[in-house]
Amino acid sequence: MRIRLLKQDIAGFSLLELLVGITILGALASFLIPAVASSREKSLRSTCMERMKNLGMGIQLYTQDHDGEFPRSSHSASTYRESGWTESVLPYLNIPLPSSTEGWQQVVNQYHRCPSDRRHGPYDFSYGLNVYFELDPEGDDYLGSPTQWRKTIAIPKLSRTILLAELPETEGADHFMCHQWSNIRGASNAVAAGRHKGRANYLFADGHIEAMALSQTFISRTNNLWNPSVAR
Repeated sequence: MRIRLLKQDIAGFSLLELLVGITILGALASFLIPAVASSREKSLRSTCMERMKNLGMGIQLYTQDHDGEFPRSSHSASTYRESGWTESVLPYLNIPLPSSTEGWQQVVNQYHRCPSDRRHGPYDFSYGLNVYFELDPEGDDYLGSPTQWRKTIAIPKLSRTILLAELPETEGADHFMCHQWSNIRGASNAVAAGRHKGRANYLFADGHIEAMALSQTFISRTNNLWNPSVAR
């Protein structure tokens, strides 16, 4: 009786046919799941790039209205009684300035946050400004002092100098204190270097974006793409 039951069709299929079908489905899933995951990651990386590109456009429009000067981050904005760059770019992107914490959360979620960033706070920015563009030789110690790079015209190589990069999820700032990095280890603790499969997105001062490994941006203290005086 048991043998007869095993051979009996199950919902129109024999047990053997059912096992073969399950095996085929398992094989297909082993191919499809990585492909779906890869497609999703590409979509997230593309959205991240698009948001960075829009922010870069806002910064460029800002400089055109301010005699070529870059906006400041929280590193120096309050000292000069200016708004931080995360706020300064909004009017140039036709985004109304938020008037509440809830408003800021909505703006950050839509414009200032990489979709791969798991944070959800109203001021958890995914992108940080390169602090070199606002350093002051009277208050900052940095390689290249007393040269300043406040204006676009002062940047020797716009296409090789990083303007914005991705902040890690443990970071709570809107900029990178990259003038204090002495080696790649210091940089790796401050950048979301592996957010996109071992790489991160970097927006350069000329407006183009590259997905790069951190080691490609910081070779040494005297050869890195963060410091305008040595970027090459």
